[in-house]
Amino acid sequence: MLQVIFILLIVMKIVVTSNISCPIMCKCSNEEIYCKGLQLENFSFPNDFCPKFFTISETNLTETKTFDYDSCNLQLQHLHIINCGTLKIYPEAFDKFSNLYWLNLNGNSIHSLESEVFKGLSQIEILNIENNDIQNITFGAFIGLQRIITLSLSNNKLTFLENGLFLPLNHLKQLKITNNLLNKIKPEYFIGLLHLNKLYLNGNKIYTLQMNAFVYDCNISCEWEYEKTPLQKLQYLYLQNNFIENIERSAFKGLKHVVYVNLNGNKLNALHSNAFHGLVKLYHLDLENCTLKELNPDTFNGLNQLHKLYMSKNDFYILRSKYFEHLLKLKYLKISRNIYLIEHSIFKSTPNLTDLNLDNNRLKEIPLNVTKDLMKLEVLSLSRNKFQVLENYMFKYLCNLKILILNDNRIYLIHDVAFFGLKNLQKLSLRNNNICTLSNDTPIAYYSEKSYRKPFMKLEKLTYLDLYGNCLQNLGISVFNYLPKLWFLNLGNNRLSEVDESVIMSAKTLKNLVLHGNPLNCSCKLKKIRKWLLQNNINTSVEFGHEPLCATGIEWDKVFQSLSCVIDDKDTRFLNKFGLFMIGPSAIIILGFLSLVYTKLKKKSKRFRT
Repeated sequence: MLQVIFILLIVMKIVVTSNISCPIMCKCSNEEIYCKGLQLENFSFPNDFCPKFFTISETNLTETKTFDYDSCNLQLQHLHIINCGTLKIYPEAFDKFSNLYWLNLNGNSIHSLESEVFKGLSQIEILNIENNDIQNITFGAFIGLQRIITLSLSNNKLTFLENGLFLPLNHLKQLKITNNLLNKIKPEYFIGLLHLNKLYLNGNKIYTLQMNAFVYDCNISCEWEYEKTPLQKLQYLYLQNNFIENIERSAFKGLKHVVYVNLNGNKLNALHSNAFHGLVKLYHLDLENCTLKELNPDTFNGLNQLHKLYMSKNDFYILRSKYFEHLLKLKYLKISRNIYLIEHSIFKSTPNLTDLNLDNNRLKEIPLNVTKDLMKLEVLSLSRNKFQVLENYMFKYLCNLKILILNDNRIYLIHDVAFFGLKNLQKLSLRNNNICTLSNDTPIAYYSEKSYRKPFMKLEKLTYLDLYGNCLQNLGISVFNYLPKLWFLNLGNNRLSEVDESVIMSAKTLKNLVLHGNPLNCSCKLKKIRKWLLQNNINTSVEFGHEPLCATGIEWDKVFQSLSCVIDDKDTRFLNKFGLFMIGPSAIIILGFLSLVYTKLKKKSKRFRT
């Protein structure tokens, strides 16, 4: 007698026919049958049809049945039994499905897995038992799954795992036990997992990572007398959204090939010295949203290969100078929320930092002695802080910076040489600030009276400038003269009613211009600018998908079509100017000629009288 999952396969044959009489409530193709909501007692497969892919969902199936197999069992490769209510699986239910590659038992309210329940699935590589009510998995349940690569037990009710449960799965590469009720991690859980690459334990009830939490210490004796150490190929470890309050020393011992650890959303108030000891190849560490308030100077000791560190949404107020000791290869750092002060020399230990994200803090300034150690920085994001004034030379040490983002601050004043030193800057974003003027007609008080505002001077590599959402009313004649490579300019959602033609035409490399959201006065002057934009193939509908609106609420092209303007080409302008210029000289010549005639006539008159 053989156990099987359902009686649907009784009449399956190995010959595939092109003329399929598909059962009611099913969809059929040459190799696949999908059935939803049918009553099993009324179901039979089409004659002489053996599908490779079979899906059954939302049926009245409740338990496995006994029946005699035929050759169609060997044809089936994918079997999906999903959302079928409460389903009980008997041992050896899949004994004859020797060519099955993928078994999906998602959402069936399965309560337990008995020993040898999957026996016979010698070719299976993917087993999904997510979204059930599994509370217990008997030792030996996974016997026979010698080729399995991916096993998912997520969204069940497991509170513990049997020691050595995964011992038969020595080819497993991905194990998901997310959103269960595990309250502890024991090294005995992972015995036999010699090739595991990704381990998902996020969303459980784990409170502590004890010493040697992952790798069973076999120096003296092993309960399983297993010679090979598990988890030696593990690279990705997911522990986010647990309740971890404490990481004991050497908790990660033995995980010498792990490159990624995610602890996001735990309850770590502090981290001890050498908290990550053993993670010698760690590349990416996520400590966001962990209620961290302080860091020990040696917290990151041993993480010589760490490149990315995420620490946003914690409870730091001051970034201490010793926080990032030992992180010589760190390239990316993100840390946000509540920080109002950065101590001097904090980045002295991170000379290779290229990307720094300090968004969502309370910073009002960044002292020069903080940025002086960021010579290799390429991206700096300071959005949603408290900046009001960009002081002169505040970025002068960031000679390799390519992207500077200062969105959603309170900036109202940019001093003339605030961006001095940013010789490689390519993108500058100042969205949603309080910048109301960039006029070069406004004298700067602490300079001479002949000094004028030129905030973007020397940014010779800048290609992208975003000033969206400010209060600009005028731009000044030569405000963009010093940007020889500018191709994207966003002036949207400001207070511009007029735009001087010399301002736009001075940006000779411009390809994209945003003027949406301004109270534009669509006059002949602006029509002339629009004509120039069209002639130079400059896109003015970028980001919004339509052309800017005039103050009247009508697209400017529609207004310009009915707007009659005096033709004013270069020749006309030249003639007009030349005519005005010649009035003076002509009058002088005429007066001179008349004076000469008058003099000669006067002389002749005297001779005549004589």
